[in-house]
Amino acid sequence: MTLGEKLRSIRKENKKTLVEVEQSTGITQSYLSKLERNIKVNPSLDILNSLAEYYKVDLKWLLEDYSQEKNSNNSTSSERIKQEIIELLEIVEKKDLPKILSILHVFIEERR
Repeated sequence: MTLGEKLRSIRKENKKTLVEVEQSTGITQSYLSKLERNIKVNPSLDILNSLAEYYKVDLKWLLEDYSQEKNSNNSTSSERIKQEIIELLEIVEKKDLPKILSILHVFIEERR
Protein backbone atom coordinates (compact mmCIF):
# COMPACT_ATOMS: atom_id res chain seq x y z
CA MET A 1 0.00 0.00 0.00
CA THR A 2 1.44 3.38 -0.97
CA LEU A 3 1.69 6.27 1.45
CA GLY A 4 -1.09 8.04 -0.44
CA GLU A 5 -3.34 5.00 -0.23
CA LYS A 6 -2.70 4.74 3.51
CA LEU A 7 -3.48 8.41 4.04
CA ARG A 8 -6.70 8.29 2.02
CA SER A 9 -7.79 5.05 3.64
CA ILE A 10 -7.27 6.30 7.18
CA ARG A 11 -8.98 9.61 6.40
CA LYS A 12 -12.01 7.77 5.02
CA GLU A 13 -12.06 5.38 8.00
CA ASN A 14 -12.16 8.44 10.27
CA LYS A 15 -14.91 9.97 8.10
CA LYS A 16 -12.92 13.17 7.66
CA THR A 17 -12.85 15.52 4.69
CA LEU A 18 -9.70 17.12 3.35
CA VAL A 19 -11.03 20.46 4.65
CA GLU A 20 -11.34 19.05 8.17
CA VAL A 21 -7.83 17.65 8.06
CA GLU A 22 -6.53 21.00 6.80
CA GLN A 23 -8.30 22.89 9.59
CA SER A 24 -6.80 20.62 12.25
CA THR A 25 -3.28 20.18 10.86
CA GLY A 26 -2.65 23.34 8.87
CA ILE A 27 -1.67 21.25 5.85
CA THR A 28 -3.55 22.56 2.82
CA GLN A 29 -6.24 20.38 1.31
CA SER A 30 -4.51 20.77 -2.05
CA TYR A 31 -1.29 19.30 -0.67
CA LEU A 32 -3.18 16.57 1.19
CA SER A 33 -4.99 15.63 -2.01
CA LYS A 34 -1.71 15.44 -3.90
CA LEU A 35 -0.26 13.21 -1.19
CA GLU A 36 -3.27 10.91 -1.34
CA ARG A 37 -3.08 10.70 -5.13
CA ASN A 38 0.68 10.05 -5.00
CA ILE A 39 1.42 13.22 -6.93
CA LYS A 40 3.49 14.50 -4.02
CA VAL A 41 5.63 11.60 -2.87
CA ASN A 42 8.28 13.19 -0.70
CA PRO A 43 6.56 14.91 2.24
CA SER A 44 8.64 16.28 5.06
CA LEU A 45 8.93 14.42 8.32
CA ASP A 46 7.06 17.29 10.00
CA ILE A 47 4.07 16.77 7.71
CA LEU A 48 4.10 13.01 8.21
CA ASN A 49 4.38 13.49 11.97
CA SER A 50 1.46 15.94 11.98
CA LEU A 51 -0.70 13.50 10.03
CA ALA A 52 0.27 10.58 12.26
CA GLU A 53 -0.65 12.61 15.35
CA TYR A 54 -3.93 13.78 13.80
CA TYR A 55 -5.00 10.27 12.83
CA LYS A 56 -3.58 8.82 16.07
CA VAL A 57 -1.41 6.30 14.25
CA ASP A 58 2.21 5.39 14.76
CA LEU A 59 4.54 7.32 12.46
CA LYS A 60 6.44 4.08 11.94
CA TRP A 61 3.28 2.53 10.46
CA LEU A 62 3.02 5.37 7.93
CA LEU A 63 6.69 5.06 7.02
CA GLU A 64 7.02 1.25 6.84
CA ASP A 65 5.98 0.61 3.26
CA TYR A 66 6.73 4.19 2.27
CA SER A 67 10.50 3.89 2.70
CA GLN A 68 10.62 0.64 0.69
CA GLU A 69 8.26 2.08 -1.93
CA LYS A 70 10.33 5.27 -2.17
CA ASN A 71 13.56 3.34 -2.70
CA SER A 72 12.09 1.00 -5.31
CA ASN A 73 10.19 3.80 -7.07
CA ASN A 74 13.26 6.01 -7.13
CA SER A 75 15.36 3.50 -9.01
CA THR A 76 12.59 2.34 -11.34
CA SER A 77 11.09 5.76 -11.93
CA SER A 78 14.46 7.42 -12.18
CA GLU A 79 15.67 5.02 -14.85
CA ARG A 80 12.38 5.25 -16.74
CA ILE A 81 12.45 9.05 -16.63
CA LYS A 82 16.08 9.20 -17.77
CA GLN A 83 15.23 6.95 -20.72
CA GLU A 84 12.21 9.08 -21.61
CA ILE A 85 14.31 12.26 -21.50
CA ILE A 86 16.89 10.71 -23.79
CA GLU A 87 14.18 9.64 -26.23
CA LEU A 88 12.63 13.10 -26.21
CA LEU A 89 15.98 14.80 -26.72
CA GLU A 90 16.55 12.66 -29.80
CA ILE A 91 13.48 14.13 -31.51
CA VAL A 92 14.04 17.75 -30.50
CA GLU A 93 15.56 20.03 -33.12
CA LYS A 94 19.23 20.75 -32.41
CA LYS A 95 18.61 24.48 -32.37
CA ASP A 96 16.27 24.01 -29.38
CA LEU A 97 18.73 22.03 -27.24
CA PRO A 98 20.42 25.08 -25.64
CA LYS A 99 17.01 26.45 -24.64
CA ILE A 100 16.03 23.11 -23.07
CA LEU A 101 19.32 22.99 -21.23
CA SER A 102 18.80 26.48 -19.82
CA ILE A 103 15.26 25.52 -18.70
CA LEU A 104 16.69 22.50 -16.86
CA HIS A 105 19.28 24.69 -15.17
CA VAL A 106 16.59 27.13 -14.00
CA PHE A 107 14.48 24.24 -12.71
CA ILE A 108 17.42 22.78 -10.79
CA GLU A 109 18.36 26.14 -9.29
CA GLU A 110 14.77 26.70 -8.09
CA ARG A 111 14.85 23.33 -6.31
CA ARG A 112 17.99 24.18 -4.30
